Amino acid sequence: AAAVVLPRWPKGEEPEYFWGLDDSKKLSEKTREEIFEQITADPKVLWAVAGREAPEIDCSNILAACEDAMASAVALLSRAPHAILVDGSRVPPSLKVPEQRAQVTAVVKGDSKCSNIAAASIVAKVLRDRLMRDIDARFPGYGFDRHKGYGTAEHMAKIEELGPCSEHRLSFA
Repeated sequence: AAAVVLPRWPKGEEPEYFWGLDDSKKLSEKTREEIFEQITADPKVLWAVAGREAPEIDCSNILAACEDAMASAVALLSRAPHAILVDGSRVPPSLKVPEQRAQVTAVVKGDSKCSNIAAASIVAKVLRDRLMRDIDARFPGYGFDRHKGYGTAEHMAKIEELGPCSEHRLSFA
């Protein structure tokens, strides 16, 4: 999960990448990588990421683990945000804690509607894809570089053929 806080630029002074922000799934890998590099290099942008390992996800569930990672990413920001926008239809319970003073709002299809959510979507997707390429190098034969860990027919066939590796969630595999 990623948390991104974009500054409020004066009208007409937005960086070029601002106009390319969109749902990461709608952008090509090349475009996502370019925008990622610009977001993370911009000193005015606050960003942080957090993830969860397969055993942690197996102990709870994917939704709880994702929501916990979101809260961790927000907590890792160098400065607390004034507001938190979450992509989806509900506010994660882990963000409804008393010490979280920011207003938290769920935005359905937020990665297509809100620049901060779109930026976070891009950062998370690029870093996850890079992680999947690293995992592919450690566990060749599963095709992580192609399916990126999603439950495609190819992925499921490889698990059936090779058995799960240590990166697989046993609740999934």
